[in-house]
Amino acid sequence: MKKGKIPLTAIAVLLGLGAALASNVQRATPHKTFAWDQTTQEWVDVTGQTEGVDYLCNESQNICTAQFTNDDPKTGQIIPPSEVKGNYQNLD
Repeated sequence: MKKGKIPLTAIAVLLGLGAALASNVQRATPHKTFAWDQTTQEWVDVTGQTEGVDYLCNESQNICTAQFTNDDPKTGQIIPPSEVKGNYQNLD
């Protein structure tokens, strides 16, 4: 009688694994950050760089850095909370 039955612990393990896989939520990847270079009139990828170390955003009402909906400043829309005012200055 015991040969044909699956042990209760095996069922519990399988159910636990199934629930863990079903609830696995993918995390959103952060958007790239771009700076508007007034000199070249182009967006510069500053992702991973630190303001005050790698570049400055000098006081201005212009856009210094921003993130874009599709990580492409040529075709994407600026994500409003990511916008930082100022003039970009590279410190390299």
